[in-house]
Amino acid sequence: MIDLVNDYFKGLSLSDEYQVAFATTFVAEASRDEGLRQSAAANTKDDFAHSKKARNGLATMLWSYGSDTNELLDFVRKMPADKFMSLMLDLGLYERLRDQATGQDDGAQLTVV
Repeated sequence: MIDLVNDYFKGLSLSDEYQVAFATTFVAEASRDEGLRQSAAANTKDDFAHSKKARNGLATMLWSYGSDTNELLDFVRKMPADKFMSLMLDLGLYERLRDQATGQDDGAQLTVV
């Protein structure tokens, strides 16, 4: 997980633990979003990754997400949309949303694919 997050957050001076905590917490929060859940249930992973609804939903969540450290949020907010979507997919957001939409997952675990 640390290597994956480090690939996306290169250049930040924050601890690996903080970066992983942000990423896993954000995926957990995003997986609770009903709009994202519906989009994942209705689309293939590739279609979800390119979905305007999914991208807008994630962008809205980024701007309303509260954190003590703004450096990481600023970095992610400036990240290209394709890279941010790749991060979310690599962290298992799509699978988590699909599982929750079908009642197969309790949301307690993060699956890295």
